[in-house]
Amino acid sequence: MAASQSVRDESPPSQHDSLNVSSVEPLATRLDRCARGTHRMHVLGYVRHGSVAGVDCSRPLRWVCRDCGDFDIRPCKNHRSSKCKPCALRYRSKVRRVALSGINRQTGHQYFLTATAPSDPHCMRPGCSRHPGECGHAACPCGVEGFDLARWNAAHSSMWNRFRTALRRLYPDLEFMRGVEVQEGDHRSDRAGRGALHDHAMMWASVPIPPATVKALLVAAGFGHSFDLPEVAPGSKRAAYYVAKYVTKAADSRAEVPWWGEVVDYETGEVSEGLVDGRYRTWSMSRGWGLTMAAVEEQCRVYARARAAEALWLGMGDAARSLGASWELSDPPIGSPPSP
Repeated sequence: MAASQSVRDESPPSQHDSLNVSSVEPLATRLDRCARGTHRMHVLGYVRHGSVAGVDCSRPLRWVCRDCGDFDIRPCKNHRSSKCKPCALRYRSKVRRVALSGINRQTGHQYFLTATAPSDPHCMRPGCSRHPGECGHAACPCGVEGFDLARWNAAHSSMWNRFRTALRRLYPDLEFMRGVEVQEGDHRSDRAGRGALHDHAMMWASVPIPPATVKALLVAAGFGHSFDLPEVAPGSKRAAYYVAKYVTKAADSRAEVPWWGEVVDYETGEVSEGLVDGRYRTWSMSRGWGLTMAAVEEQCRVYARARAAEALWLGMGDAARSLGASWELSDPPIGSPPSP
């Protein structure tokens, strides 16, 4: 039961109170509403014995109606592969669908931006490992004295907002979808990941975006000078698949990311600051990019209802299907599949 406290109740807020409509409406009215198929469901908790036949989920949830006691078993919809791999894979597919919905513009210019975190002070000359004050070379503007990665990660979202706001002032029709990657060291020479947040953004603009402009805005917003901005062909799916892959990986890496935030002592009520689990968003997009997650989920529900109606139609038997042949002369019945 304790595990169910972390699950959001999908009922309207006005129904959370014990002294709500359930204690005012007569029992017959509530049961009649349930008989018509309108249930007020809330989460009771995780299924004790794990997976359930017919539900593709490792940690399914038990939902119970507040009025009639009817229950249902539903997937947990967790985004973390370590918690539930089937639900995480479905979430990745939905994010990929959102990403793919905005890459088919045949006009303008599309880019795939990679923005990185800064580091300790260093000079701008490639290959020089000495401190800028000792080698005599110009210091890189992205170097930060006493760089604290935990505090930088906590301010990462604000830095991204400053960057995309400044870029949109120059290119008002800019559209983007951004995914977050946690640096694991796979692409570093020392193979050591420091847990810094990187951004991978698919961007579109009606006019070309000079890389020098992007670099200046990134450094001014607080990012590192190391970035990449290749132009991609319209309809290229590689960037969309790349972003979707790292979205689910980032959702499973929050405990490994250095993050500075407020810590509450529930015994004394004291609020202090220290290292906590990461609280970042794994992806975001502009309103004009393409499909929203709500639209993708609605498409999934429509598809599921169509599949259920088709399965019901195929399972009716020969007698019912022969009777259905006469329905072709009139309006088709509700739930029947369309004519081929």
